[in-house]
Amino acid sequence: MSNDATVSYEEEIDHILIWLDRTIGEPGAYIHLKGAFSSSSDPKHALPVKLIDSDYDKILRISGPVEVNFDGVQFLLAAFTEIEPCIECFKNFQHKRIFFIVSGSLGRTAVPQIFEACPNAFNDPLTDEKYESIYVYCHNTQYQADWICDYIGYIQIFTHDGDLLARMLRDIGNYFVMIGKRLLEDDPLDYEAAYHRLSWAHELYQRHCKLQGVSLKPEFEELNELIQNAEDGIKDAQSDADD
Repeated sequence: MSNDATVSYEEEIDHILIWLDRTIGEPGAYIHLKGAFSSSSDPKHALPVKLIDSDYDKILRISGPVEVNFDGVQFLLAAFTEIEPCIECFKNFQHKRIFFIVSGSLGRTAVPQIFEACPNAFNDPLTDEKYESIYVYCHNTQYQADWICDYIGYIQIFTHDGDLLARMLRDIGNYFVMIGKRLLEDDPLDYEAAYHRLSWAHELYQRHCKLQGVSLKPEFEELNELIQNAEDGIKDAQSDADD
């Protein structure tokens, strides 16, 4: 089985990227980050098409998330320029794994409100471990230090959207590896679901390495072994079904 993160997989998407910033729709804003998004892939058509500024304008007018392709992985994306609808989105989708991008100016007000409305939105439901998946983008980190210190373990701060993208690619990849491992240990085992998540992780790790000029050799060695285990499990299950 080929290691293809874009393989069609009929399952509800359980991960969402929520983005809050008044400049999302402006030309020239978040150039690197926007370059990671494309239209949701359709196996019957050509490769996904990169989103342009007018696409983000449309997304901003939609009350709920839309399905997009994020560097080879199917994702839900919800974008907002105002805090109130963003909070409502958190309430509606707090059962999913949330990755949150927010400007420093809006984060100062939005993040405390999010934790009040959805106190467990950034904690692992099984272990209660903190998810460090609030990505604050600002031009001067010193201006944000007074409120960010209250959310240590949840927040990462960036002054360049390319660095934010690279970090988020690795973090999301790590998340998919974690879920893949759990699926390979669950009873009953779900090899196919594990294979897809591990393949997504492989795609995101590769993109991260390209952006950062690093190898992640130990991570790839472990990941390739996990993918092989999932592939073997799928083959064995198919063989049993044919007998």
